[in-house]
Amino acid sequence: DQNNSEGNLHVSGYGPSITQADVVALFSQYVQISEVVMKNGFAFVNTNDPVGAKNAKDALHGALMGGSPIRINIAQRRMKDSASALKGGS
Repeated sequence: DQNNSEGNLHVSGYGPSITQADVVALFSQYVQISEVVMKNGFAFVNTNDPVGAKNAKDALHGALMGGSPIRINIAQRRMKDSASALKGGS
C-alpha cells in the first residue's frame, strides 16, 4: 500500500541515554507502534496509522527526552521499487 510510509516518524535530538523502551513509552500514548528502529542519534517510529502518527508528531515535537527537545518528521521510506517508479523508468 502506497500510503504506508506516511505512518512512519523520524525522531532525532533526544539525549544519549534514551532507549527503545523510552521511545515506545512516549509515542504509544498517541499511536499504536509497529516497530521502533534505533540508529546512531535518531530513531524511526513505524506505525500503520498515518493520522495517529501525525497526532503524535504534533503533540510531541519539542518534548524533552533525555533532557533534549526532540525533532519529529514524517519519515520518507526509501525503497528501490519506489525510487525507480519515481524516475519513470522500468
